[in-house]
Amino acid sequence: MKIKVCITNKDKIETELKAVNGRAESFTFTDYSDVESIVAHAEYKLQLTNIPKHMRSGATISADSGGYKLPRSYKYKRKVTHITLYRGERSWFIVGISAAFLYPNESMNSTLYMTQRQKSRAVSEFKKTLYSI
Repeated sequence: MKIKVCITNKDKIETELKAVNGRAESFTFTDYSDVESIVAHAEYKLQLTNIPKHMRSGATISADSGGYKLPRSYKYKRKVTHITLYRGERSWFIVGISAAFLYPNESMNSTLYMTQRQKSRAVSEFKKTLYSI
């Protein structure tokens, strides 16, 4: 699966989310705006590391829905959506959507994976700010 994250693919994305989630709606990604917010979060993280837009290709973000930790009195696991997005030259693409389960003491998780070139750039930018103080 490879779906470009853009408004023209909104129906396609929501259909895929519905197929994975089934009837679950409480702790899952259910619509296009949820996916768009993950993309915005990933772009923000890349921007914080001072990686220019032309070098952002190849980054991947893996995110779970589900929000906050639930109280311990909540005994049951909850169905959440796990989504993986890949950064192309100019856009983000959904490369995987699956169902997962979180237990009450677990919360939403999102991890940004960068290429070795991006990591090197982020470290060099960090060192510049560190030594300029």
